[in-house]
Amino acid sequence: MPNATVRANARPMSEKTDRRAILRGMLTAGVAVGAASGLTTAAPAAINPSHPDAQIFASIERCRVANESLSKAHENEDDVLWAQVGPLRLHAAETWTEADAALWPDITPGEVASVGEVQRLRACLAATEFWGEPGFPPEAFAERARKMVAVRDHFAAELDRSRASPEVLGASAETDARFSEWHAAALELAGTRARTVEGMIAKLVMVTTCYYGEGNPEGTYDGILESAALDAVALNGSAA
Repeated sequence: MPNATVRANARPMSEKTDRRAILRGMLTAGVAVGAASGLTTAAPAAINPSHPDAQIFASIERCRVANESLSKAHENEDDVLWAQVGPLRLHAAETWTEADAALWPDITPGEVASVGEVQRLRACLAATEFWGEPGFPPEAFAERARKMVAVRDHFAAELDRSRASPEVLGASAETDARFSEWHAAALELAGTRARTVEGMIAKLVMVTTCYYGEGNPEGTYDGILESAALDAVALNGSAA
């Protein structure tokens, strides 16, 4: 069912499910891995249209193409953004020095000041009456703290300005469009029930060859994994 959500097809596993049948299904799936892997990497023209899971293999191919386009769009957006930001991307004044560490042992010389460290300094500057007490830098660190906060604020302002530029907005819109293509293909895949073990394994292989980092259960990698699990339950039930 193209564009159907995975959860709409969810069915709870019966407590009386035969464990031996599950093991038989897992063994059968293991035998099918090689064949399914070949199907997921095959060109669209090589997919047998008469295969019961031809729609799954076609959806996987659309996901692959869309994912490549999305990756390129992300890279281009980053390139355009940092070209706008310019050399301010890494500013020498943001690096902690030995002199800094001598006054404030909580930081590491040679490392770039983290957002958390700068935010901590910002909070300290708002409560200077506590400087010198446990958890606060000494009074001698106040000037350096103000400079580090100012550098970070300047960088953040430049970053916001760059993100609002027509060039970056255009690149961002392109990324959004490519993501929509990927999401639609993934939704279609996650909402299509596998009729064979090959189709179920093909979904799993597709996930293992992509970056696993999505959190949305409807059509992203989590959704495809859930879909494959539901396929396994259904196929096991039909084979029992």
